[in-house]
Amino acid sequence: MKKRLAPLICFLAALFLASCDVDTSSISNTDSSTDTTTSAPAPTTSDPTTSEPSTSSPSTSEPSTSEPSTSEPASSDSSDDTPIVPSAYYSKVDFSQTGNTLRGNLATLLNNAANSVPNYSKLNTTLLKSDLNPKDPKHLVGFYDRAPLNPVWDSGATWNKEHVWPNSRGVGKSGPGADPHMLRPTSVKVNSGRGNNFYGIPSKDGANTYDPGSEGYPEYRGMAARIIFYTATRYWKLNGLELSDNPSDSASKKTMGKLSRLLEWNATYPVDPTETYRNEFLYKQYNVRNPFIDYPSLASKIWSA
Repeated sequence: MKKRLAPLICFLAALFLASCDVDTSSISNTDSSTDTTTSAPAPTTSDPTTSEPSTSSPSTSEPSTSEPSTSEPASSDSSDDTPIVPSAYYSKVDFSQTGNTLRGNLATLLNNAANSVPNYSKLNTTLLKSDLNPKDPKHLVGFYDRAPLNPVWDSGATWNKEHVWPNSRGVGKSGPGADPHMLRPTSVKVNSGRGNNFYGIPSKDGANTYDPGSEGYPEYRGMAARIIFYTATRYWKLNGLELSDNPSDSASKKTMGKLSRLLEWNATYPVDPTETYRNEFLYKQYNVRNPFIDYPSLASKIWSA
């Protein structure tokens, strides 16, 4: 009996499974537009932890000597010490010129633009403001040594009005001798040691020279050079001031230098923030700027042309 039922049971089971078979064709033909799966990005092959460091060298290019622009300057970032030069101030100067032609045009500009003639005695108070330390307004910045000087004039007991172009070399105490762009507050000790010598390096330029960087701040070499260039430009024909490369010149020649050393320093030491500060202050007071602070490259265009 069991042998006769076995085939029947297998037949019935096969019929039952056939009736339950699922059609999978509808799944395989599903519209791909409904598939929300996104492929993963290909993994990067570079390993940032093992990449080679940059081998580019720092820039060693010389400071730009391009022509000063007379167009309206773009606003600068507050952290930039570059002065924002009024475009109209230099509008009548042809910066394509060189030598004494350019020098003469700058002299005309400076002397025509000045709205007053400073008084030597009154500069006792002017320097108290023009030479304040921008980072420490309770003190003046002593020229040459950056000594903190009290912003009070005490008849020269603690600091002097240093003639960057020496008094005995033709500037006196009026005209160029009373120009605040030329005078700088300096401690008595340092001022007496400077004397009326040319600027230079004694070991290279002779005993008749004084190094403005000898107090440990070489940046004063560039600062001193730009003051001398200004004075030799504005008072060139008015007072007969001239530059020389001979430190042995007698004071009666009204010369100052050493010219070749000053040109070198001007190119080597960039404009200092204290120069920018006082240039802006004195411009607001007297409508006169130092062009060699605004455009240091002018010096080589005049004296190296």
